[in-house]
Amino acid sequence: YTAANLQQMETTGWLSRVPLTLKAAQELVHSDVTRLTEVPCNSKDYRMWEIEQTYAGVRQRWRLVESQTRKANADLWQPELEKLEHRLNRQLKKLTQRVFACKPDALEALMQFQDGLEVHQLTQVSLETVRAKRPPGRPAKSAEPTPVQGYRLQATLQQTATAEDRFSRQRSRFILATNQLEQSLWPAQTCLSEYT
Repeated sequence: YTAANLQQMETTGWLSRVPLTLKAAQELVHSDVTRLTEVPCNSKDYRMWEIEQTYAGVRQRWRLVESQTRKANADLWQPELEKLEHRLNRQLKKLTQRVFACKPDALEALMQFQDGLEVHQLTQVSLETVRAKRPPGRPAKSAEPTPVQGYRLQATLQQTATAEDRFSRQRSRFILATNQLEQSLWPAQTCLSEYT
């Protein structure tokens, strides 16, 4: 934004949906609403909470909106959860097929994968030794074990106990932002009606 754009944004009243690619928006969508200020909403299908936020140098009011219908309708979010699980299982399979040179490398890769999980967890995690292939034929009694070539991870992907509730809640939320800080001029209900 240029200084002129920002000044115009401050003087012109606007209403916009906040993209969930913003870190602050993701945090708000995932937040515990018991810590937020709920605002009155006449629409039976919606609940709203409000916070003040400064973004790109502009003070704003952000309204977290949650659709009760969307939250309750598994057909709207269940396919997305299944798609996510399928993609994660493919990534995990690829990870468990890799042979790592040392245990720390394997464990670091495991932690990176696990840190990216939103509503899943890894269970039955183990690290197995990968040895060089033995030459054909019966080994001699005095034969040494074949040398270790590396290490391979084993793990199973599983949904967390709260996965469906958390996923449905997050997928039923969006954020409306306005630079109109005077609540009586643009009440939450008016903003929602204008947007929907």
